[in-house]
Amino acid sequence: MHDPQNIRAQLKSWLLEHASAAPPEEFTDQLPILEVGLLNSLDIVEFVLFIEDLRGEEVDTDAIEPEVFTNVDSLWDAFFAPLAA
Repeated sequence: MHDPQNIRAQLKSWLLEHASAAPPEEFTDQLPILEVGLLNSLDIVEFVLFIEDLRGEEVDTDAIEPEVFTNVDSLWDAFFAPLAA
């Protein structure tokens, strides 16, 4: 079972640890992670590997759309909500 609060906290923690820019004071689930520089194109491969570890299974990288990386909400919806259903 994928606990939404735990998964979201782990996603935020990874993003803050690997941030390409100074993190904002308030990190909500709606914060645009690419726009504020928490994730850049070079980090995405490593981030997807982290997501696979959290999911416990591979991600179909051919099916990933760029908008998936908008914010923590979109990450949850794309990668974890289908597993929690």
